[in-house]
Amino acid sequence: MSAPPAAGWDVVICGAGPAGSAAALAALDRGPDLRVLLVDRATFPRDKCCGDGIAPHVLDVLGGLGVRGLVDGWTPLRRLDLSHGDQGVEGRLARPVWVVPREVFDARLLGRAVLAGADVTRHRVRRLRTTEDAVVLDDDITARVVIGADGAHSAVRDELGTAGTPRHGAHALALRGYAPTAAARAGQQVIRFGDRPQPSYAWAFDRGDGLSNVGYGELAAAPDGAAGLSRELLLSELERLLPGSTRDGTAWRAHHLPLSGWGWGPSSPTARCCSPATRPGWSTR
Repeated sequence: MSAPPAAGWDVVICGAGPAGSAAALAALDRGPDLRVLLVDRATFPRDKCCGDGIAPHVLDVLGGLGVRGLVDGWTPLRRLDLSHGDQGVEGRLARPVWVVPREVFDARLLGRAVLAGADVTRHRVRRLRTTEDAVVLDDDITARVVIGADGAHSAVRDELGTAGTPRHGAHALALRGYAPTAAARAGQQVIRFGDRPQPSYAWAFDRGDGLSNVGYGELAAAPDGAAGLSRELLLSELERLLPGSTRDGTAWRAHHLPLSGWGWGPSSPTARCCSPATRPGWSTR
């Protein structure tokens, strides 16, 4: 990080992952002379427990900011296979997706933000306070504007006390690893829903380099814990739903996943029901 401006930063972004780096790029796209600082507790490149999927609209948004080439060297996936028991749907995706390890993708995106003019520093934000004309982080970093992109346990959100965004809600626990891609699952995103507490599902996403991102997650019994869930159970459910997917797997990591408060069904503001069978290029089984 370069020396902080005497008058503080114009924009400080807590969290240098995709949301934070994209926010920095957007700010600098609108104001190239802005003094922008990204703050993150990790040193990049860093791994993150995730399915690693990069949807096409992500590249649309970043392309609008002049950022391209983030998935170069990785193979696009063009097929999805989704099932629950003996009910399923499979077919060609309207647009391809990419499976790029977050260790690679996030570091590339952060690098683009730095090239655009952002500074970055390693620091874990613990508290914020406001003055008449600034926000002060940990009595050390001063900014005119602070953006919280620091995830589920956001220090920024805690400070704001935003109504309608509960700090603790329902959680799932997921385990992710990398394993050799099974021939039958090559070139696909495969998802198998299970019969344990929902969301209960296993996945295998082909990276295109001989390995797949594989994993399993399900609802934790309590907001603050996994209540009976274990590495052994998560691995056994993954193997049961996707036989052979755990063989020679490495880099296993587990993480709690906060879930939305919205429910299933027509009461959800995003509920729009349709049959995949009515979509061209899709078949049910």
